[in-house]
Amino acid sequence: MNAPQRRPWRQIVLGGMLLALAGTALSAGDIGLTEEERQFLRENEPIVFVSQTGYPPFEFVDANQQRRGMMVELAQWIATEAGFHAQFTDTVFQQAQQRLLSGDADVLTSFFFSEARDREFDFTQTVFLVPASIFVAAQRPDIALVSDLDGKRVATQRGDFAKEYLASLDIELELIQTDDFASAARAVIDGDADAMVGDEQIVLYYLYSSGLHELMKRVGEPLYVGLNAMAVVEGNHLLQSILNKGVEHARTSGTLDRLQEKWVGAELPGAGFHWHDYWHYGVGLALLVMWVVAWNVRLRHLVSRKTAQLELAASVFRHAREGIIMTDAQGAILDTNDAFTRITGYSRDEILGKNPRLLQSGHQGDAFYRQLWEDLLEQGAWEGELWNRRKNGEVFPELLTISKVSDKQGKTSHFVGIFTDISRQKEYERQLQSMAFYDSLTGLPNRTLLADRLSQAMVSARRNGCKVSLAYIDLDGFKEINDRLGHEFGDRVLVTIAERLTHALRAADTVARFGGDEFILVLPGQSDVASVSTLIAHLLGHIAEPIEIEGTCLYVSGSVGVVHFDPEDDIEPEQLIRQADQAMYQAKQAGKNRFHVFDAEHDRAVRGHHESLERIRDALANDEFVLHYQPKVNMSTGEVIGVEALIRWQHPQRGLLAPAAFLPAIQQHPLAIDLGEWVLARALGQFEAWVATGIRLPVSINIDAIHLQQADFVARLRAEVERHPA
Repeated sequence: MNAPQRRPWRQIVLGGMLLALAGTALSAGDIGLTEEERQFLRENEPIVFVSQTGYPPFEFVDANQQRRGMMVELAQWIATEAGFHAQFTDTVFQQAQQRLLSGDADVLTSFFFSEARDREFDFTQTVFLVPASIFVAAQRPDIALVSDLDGKRVATQRGDFAKEYLASLDIELELIQTDDFASAARAVIDGDADAMVGDEQIVLYYLYSSGLHELMKRVGEPLYVGLNAMAVVEGNHLLQSILNKGVEHARTSGTLDRLQEKWVGAELPGAGFHWHDYWHYGVGLALLVMWVVAWNVRLRHLVSRKTAQLELAASVFRHAREGIIMTDAQGAILDTNDAFTRITGYSRDEILGKNPRLLQSGHQGDAFYRQLWEDLLEQGAWEGELWNRRKNGEVFPELLTISKVSDKQGKTSHFVGIFTDISRQKEYERQLQSMAFYDSLTGLPNRTLLADRLSQAMVSARRNGCKVSLAYIDLDGFKEINDRLGHEFGDRVLVTIAERLTHALRAADTVARFGGDEFILVLPGQSDVASVSTLIAHLLGHIAEPIEIEGTCLYVSGSVGVVHFDPEDDIEPEQLIRQADQAMYQAKQAGKNRFHVFDAEHDRAVRGHHESLERIRDALANDEFVLHYQPKVNMSTGEVIGVEALIRWQHPQRGLLAPAAFLPAIQQHPLAIDLGEWVLARALGQFEAWVATGIRLPVSINIDAIHLQQADFVARLRAEVERHPA
């Protein structure tokens, strides 16, 4: 294959870019901390950074037990620039996260962004993009694509995002988890695994540093691109802001480029020229000749080194996996690399001299691009996501970084854009969202999304004064189909019912699968709840229609519980679902294939009665009842011939309560028996106390009918009387 033709003007431009970036690095200064951020550092020093013990070239512990790597050096640089004391520690990947969550450390030095991790950690802006690829033994020809991993043994680092990615694919494989990527590579070399999935830079660093690079090869396109950043615990926004300013300062000053070159693209040292080897040629003329030769060699070495640097920069430009585009100060495209053509479909010749707006998809408006250019010109760089259009018309998402390049006078001379196609990442995010919020069988919203939709509907109802109706559907006869014909038939029945419910409702309504054969309907914006009954009756008819599967005619029906939410009700979504569930059971007990509307007034009455019983039971346990004794008088003689014991409740808040305030609540309830036993014992005790003082008066008590009807009433009465022999 012929070597690509060199373009001297491109080398000159790239050399100018490198010199401009170097000049920027020399002028690096204060990172612009606020007084609040400086106060935070003073109060929390030292800031503890925790890194991974074996994750080269990003972070690792070398043979001399020194912590090294790109991210460790970046953290040390940020601490120096920001002027705070940093303390460094290291451990394995999983324990590093736990140290941060437990408060033993403040910053994860190197951490890949994901939606799940973002719920526990706050990430800085992306520091490095790290593609992940498939690696196999050098002699294997049968694995080139991700689909070739089907049925294979695949190794990866324990806890790495690769596990989640592989689990999302529609292939069967045996996952082998190792302590680190080096162990995963060794498993492939030793034949314990057919392939491995890992971060390219880490795996290649291990292979080359260990002399194993000829035993393995990288195949296919990158599976995804990891966003490597620093992270703090969720909510630590001040420390996150400090680190972000440090990372941005490192980016604009060229420090990130130097770290990248040092650890990923560093040159091997060349052989030096030892002038003392020529000492034996003599003094005088020999020294002069040696000096001339040495000077000539130095010049040649300098030219050779500069030329090699330019060739290396040109090679990196051409072969980088990220798309690169360079424009002049007016935005006319000067050059692109091969990845640009692969991603956009435009060849270099087609795009030269054109403006990058040719790629715009229309997804972002003029205001977006105005803000982009304002940030770029003011801050010298812009980073973010946007949607562009390929030559074939396909729209795709990309992660784009644009940097401004200035000449020696500080005037803008060029713009350089580096972008990555993140279509796979977006698709994976869509799949994760689908898994999180939708039922995998029916495609309907699951419990999580249902709770969100119901909450929004209730908030809207309180704002607009409308009602929300909720229907809880349980299929009758579904279990028999599952038991008799198997889960495959049962699943197809559920899918059919889901389609019928969806087609019968409005776009604003929600049909969710609540679990098993249970569905919930959220019907917002109801002004006439009577129409809901008509709709539910219509849905019952649809549910009961026969379902034909592989020549077998199946029948199910539905029991439906309906509840209407009024904006004035003080109720939570979970309680509304429970009320609909109660109404559904009422419908099922009434004969199935029907619906029942939840009666809120009846429910409040039942709950009120239950609360009254519990309060009376507590009063009996706390000895809040008292007996008052009403005399029985012979009206002819005026003689007291006995007393009647009458119960009263000495309520702590309401005062002395008459029997009518609490006895009706325990009629025909076992609690009436307990209260009757208390009255009997207390009256007999009072009778005995009077006898001891010489007063002998018969005492009458009232016995509730349910108490009198107990089979052991006579025996318990006799036992109580025997306890009072007077």
